[in-house]
Amino acid sequence: MNNSLLSIIIPVYKVEKYISRCLDSILNQTFQDFEVILVNDSSPDDSIRIAEEYAHRDIRIRILHNEENSGAGWSRMAGYTNAKGEYITFCDPDDYLPENALEVLYSAITKDGEADICIGDYQRVFADGSKRKVFENKLNYGNDKLSVAKSTLKYEAPHYIWNKIYKAKLFKCSEIIAYKNFSKSSDEFLFFQVLQYCNKVINVNEVVYYYFDNQQSASYNKSNKNAIWAMTTSLKYIENQYKDEREFKSTLEKWKLNKYAKFIEVSYPNRELLKIIFSDKIDYLFTPWNLLQYTYKGRALKLFLLYIKARTKMFLSF
Repeated sequence: MNNSLLSIIIPVYKVEKYISRCLDSILNQTFQDFEVILVNDSSPDDSIRIAEEYAHRDIRIRILHNEENSGAGWSRMAGYTNAKGEYITFCDPDDYLPENALEVLYSAITKDGEADICIGDYQRVFADGSKRKVFENKLNYGNDKLSVAKSTLKYEAPHYIWNKIYKAKLFKCSEIIAYKNFSKSSDEFLFFQVLQYCNKVINVNEVVYYYFDNQQSASYNKSNKNAIWAMTTSLKYIENQYKDEREFKSTLEKWKLNKYAKFIEVSYPNRELLKIIFSDKIDYLFTPWNLLQYTYKGRALKLFLLYIKARTKMFLSF
């Protein structure tokens, strides 16, 4: 295990229904030279008891423990700072992998030689077993970090931290930070931080990840102060990275418009949450001209009405 080529990092919290499926999919991979780092985020259910049974049977599985519930972002940080592999990948405990996922990603990144990250496709899976159409990632603008950022901001490549393999050295940079209780947008925040230290990113159009649509997951709980803080913190970090890139101007503005529209939608009618969002001085994003410039007519009207409704709610709160 000390010479494992790949470290698989899994944050664990309230997933007793799903963690066996996740671990079975990993242990049954065609590529077997890995360690699994499970980070117990003070899970109150039976998740860790199940994980311990797997660890007892397979020495490649390690379990780390957070002293208190700290969120997925903090748990991943505990994982990658303790990883021993030359490469790192991530999996959420309610998701699972096709049996050749690790082989596909590892083969692609090592064959290229210069790549720091390799991105694969993913597929959303529902509780009834049905699957959505495969999300095929695209790097239409190039393989350097700026081009990949543009593809990601245009939603052509996913910002998720999973469905990718990374050179472990990317996570050694002292500038990469993690916050406690930063679960919503933690994928996006970490991915864009790591991207700053990449020379080359490649992709493969094969499904390497099954994303389970778990509506009890923390990612669905967005209507609280901590979630809004996390989402806006990630947004501001990303905006700061690319605001001076002239060719990013329209892409970044459209991305921000869509982001803040989602923030307003999940926050309405909570006045306290709306105050946090509008404190960012976002009114200019929702002018008729801006909306028509970055969306089509029907969506522009929908977003403008959403903005007016939220602003009215704010006004009536005084």
